[in-house]
Amino acid sequence: MAVMIPKSGRARLIGTIIALTTFFAYLFNLTVPMSFLAPFYASFQSTLLSGSVEAILWLLVLVCTGIIFFFIPFYFGFLFLSAFGKAVATSVTFFPFLSVLIPAKNEEKTIGNTLECLLKSDYPKDRMEIIVIASGSTDRTPEICQSFSSEGHIRVLTDPLPRKGKPPALNFGLSSAKGDLIIVYDADMAVEPYTLRNLVAPMNQSEVSATVGPVGVLNEDENRITKGTSLEYTYYSGAGLLYEIRQRLGQEQANIPAKNFCIRKDQLKSLGGFEETSLTEDFSLTFKLKEQERRVVFSPKAVAKELVPNNWESFLAQRKRWATGWNEENKKYMARTKEKGKAVRSLINFLIQGNLAIFTFLAIILTLVFWLLRDYFLLASSLLTLIFTIAVMVVAVRKYGNGKYGLLLHFPDFIRISLFMFKCAAIKPEKGMEWEKTPTS
Repeated sequence: MAVMIPKSGRARLIGTIIALTTFFAYLFNLTVPMSFLAPFYASFQSTLLSGSVEAILWLLVLVCTGIIFFFIPFYFGFLFLSAFGKAVATSVTFFPFLSVLIPAKNEEKTIGNTLECLLKSDYPKDRMEIIVIASGSTDRTPEICQSFSSEGHIRVLTDPLPRKGKPPALNFGLSSAKGDLIIVYDADMAVEPYTLRNLVAPMNQSEVSATVGPVGVLNEDENRITKGTSLEYTYYSGAGLLYEIRQRLGQEQANIPAKNFCIRKDQLKSLGGFEETSLTEDFSLTFKLKEQERRVVFSPKAVAKELVPNNWESFLAQRKRWATGWNEENKKYMARTKEKGKAVRSLINFLIQGNLAIFTFLAIILTLVFWLLRDYFLLASSLLTLIFTIAVMVVAVRKYGNGKYGLLLHFPDFIRISLFMFKCAAIKPEKGMEWEKTPTS
């Protein structure tokens, strides 16, 4: 069986909006007399029943004020309520031939575990091949890969590449791939037996170009960095809860992560393969698919885990590359697309959704400030933002963090990660950066 997230019905979405609107309208009426708006509100109440033009103007002012100050908490409240809903279980009888690409330069410490996990998959062995691109390796990576060849169809490529980096390695593997579908993993990952089956299942629909699955953290318990990263992954960077929410809302497409995704080979080749000059070939692929309005589906049970950096030096180097690559690819997309307005709205939506931790941080500060100022209208606005953003993270941990609620204690680390990413994305990108694999230790 495979599990997929269906798009929410119109009735459910309308009901959610009505419920939240009613709640916020009541809260507005309750708190506005205790705020800087109190004098205006009293005048509004006294003239409202007269039906005069003045009353209508006051009504517009109050409505606009309510929208401005309650927009963010309403938005995150909407995300929170959209995080719930039934998933659809379907039987899997779709087993096309797969080519699993694994770039693995000098990965002797981890590649064996990755291959072992893939070979334990319940996907038919005669319907898949594993291509390990070990070009440039100076350790035992090729020999370790060859030792697994008796257990499955494994090919190890060691020919020199035209340039260094993951994208050229993936293109080299793609050039000889026999599968109709291409799946990408890093050499330090572990998958569940049912992962491939769930990752492939949505591709049974001809309109689906690619699928993505959630990514967890293998070395989660090492230190604060890995725990904070693990918490972050449950919501966004690891294709977590936000991907499920966006799919329920029918918001465009899922982003392609750098691993644990499946794409049609003919589709990938039509896009020119993996962008070798990009710092983030996954973002490049995401924007190309978005430009062609291709459907990318999130499969919540296609779970994989990876090793993440366990020290700040490696972590910061990785995230600088991510932020710089995202800036570059987004700039290219904005220059190419003919629908500038839609692209800008999409970007704003992405920035609000993806920076949940920053909104939480601001809400904490503003809650304290407005409590001291005794302005309960603004206090309610900031407090609701805080409540809803934390509630979203609780659901994220329950669904994509194996219910390890202790991770929530590392919310400050998540905030620190988000602030650093925001800083990297906001400043002028570094020039001359090259693709480099991030060491995990």
